[in-house]
Amino acid sequence: MDGSLHLTMAPTAPPVNAISALSVAPFKPSPRVTRGSFAQASMLDVVGHSTSSLSQATTLVWDSVSKWLPSRNEDCNFWWQKTGPHLASLLLQAGYSVEEQYESLLFHYHLVVPHLGSRPKPSLYSDVAPAPIWKSFMTDDFSPIEYSWKWDTGKNLSIGRYLGPDIRYGIEAIGPYAGTVVDPRNQASTKAILHQLNLANPTIDLTWFHILTQALFENELFTLRNEDVDMDNAGLGSSSMFLAFELLKHELAVKAYFVPPKPRQTDSAGIDSQERLVQAIRSLNALNTGQKEKSDWTALDKTLSFLDSSEDMRKLSVFMIGIDCVKPSESRLKIYVRSPQTSFDSVVNILTMGGKRTGFERNLHDLKDLWCLTLGLPTDFSTSEELPQRHHATSGICYYFDTQQGVALPDIKLYIPVRHYGISDLAIAQGLAKFLEMHERGIYAAGYLRALEALAPLHRLKTSCGVQTYISCAFQKDGLSMTSYLSPNIYQGV
Repeated sequence: MDGSLHLTMAPTAPPVNAISALSVAPFKPSPRVTRGSFAQASMLDVVGHSTSSLSQATTLVWDSVSKWLPSRNEDCNFWWQKTGPHLASLLLQAGYSVEEQYESLLFHYHLVVPHLGSRPKPSLYSDVAPAPIWKSFMTDDFSPIEYSWKWDTGKNLSIGRYLGPDIRYGIEAIGPYAGTVVDPRNQASTKAILHQLNLANPTIDLTWFHILTQALFENELFTLRNEDVDMDNAGLGSSSMFLAFELLKHELAVKAYFVPPKPRQTDSAGIDSQERLVQAIRSLNALNTGQKEKSDWTALDKTLSFLDSSEDMRKLSVFMIGIDCVKPSESRLKIYVRSPQTSFDSVVNILTMGGKRTGFERNLHDLKDLWCLTLGLPTDFSTSEELPQRHHATSGICYYFDTQQGVALPDIKLYIPVRHYGISDLAIAQGLAKFLEMHERGIYAAGYLRALEALAPLHRLKTSCGVQTYISCAFQKDGLSMTSYLSPNIYQGV
């Protein structure tokens, strides 16, 4: 991603109220979309525009790219036709330059689409959703791809222009032999993508990836491939690796994620998933990073200590770890946990590590507003009250602890599970827009809703949840760092 941005001056206009505005002139897309060009329409303004106008804007670059790309097979054609317009819309509405849109879509077509697995197989019954062949843990409906929109700060750059949001997406690469003795944990395609990326860009470093892969999976994979194991009862068919791509201004950033296998009944070691993850994390301590002094893992030690520090904290279950695919001395280690506790007070306790992290009073005040607005709660909601109980594997609250070498305490990110606890996708988006406008960050809010309409029809956004899965928040000096996560809902109703 080495194309530079070409910015245009954003129009000067007073903030637009995303709740009260009802109509403006029909939306007319600019032939050259650049950062800061979607500042004039409110969230509900966009609702009044015709779907055809929005679709036309979305497909300008995608149609141009698709015209000259060769058809592959039915699986690749399905994923390109389905996810290509989604990505094109996100890039357009986030103000990416035409050059960046082309580059990102070509990357998606050539490197990602061939690794998204088989297309959905239609059900014999019209009222039954298509079933996935491989059930990916990437999303709740088993879609192997999830998009995200990292919100900009809303601040002008020194040249008077807006930087704009960053578009990212995560995938589970699915190989043709996923879940078989050839590829028991569906890891071959992930490794193939990383190998190809490393050849194209040597700054993508796979040192930690290889260490963690061996620590987490090597013994089990040897057993599955070489011993007489009943594959149907070996607990296969569950995700173990994900990749994420950040489509940044001048580069492509790559991240890798690991989900440990659950112990089989025949596993004599009897190590549970969380302990397996901790052992893998500890294996990084032995890595020679090339530094003169021994690696300082203070933040990691304090994170692991916190997770076991009290009866309440033992309810935090580690389910995944993530890394940046850069040289080890610069990489972060992200530890993902889920808590069944959903009260705002419990959120504050975890984000502050029981009071160990201080100086975030303003962030906590802003977070309370965001929590209230996106979940549709009254302004005087009880901070000690739990959210309504949801019986789902991904219910509860997610966090990740961001540990780096040489840092005393981890940064912590919260994932607000709007998919489970919001009123509707439209209500969530409107609440988010109101928060952004309150903090003078709403310049791209209207474009965000246009991107949502590319993922699901308006009537569905009004009546159900599921397109927006999480809104993540982390504390920064100048406010909350926020990202919206979006599901394509390939297997709706599953």
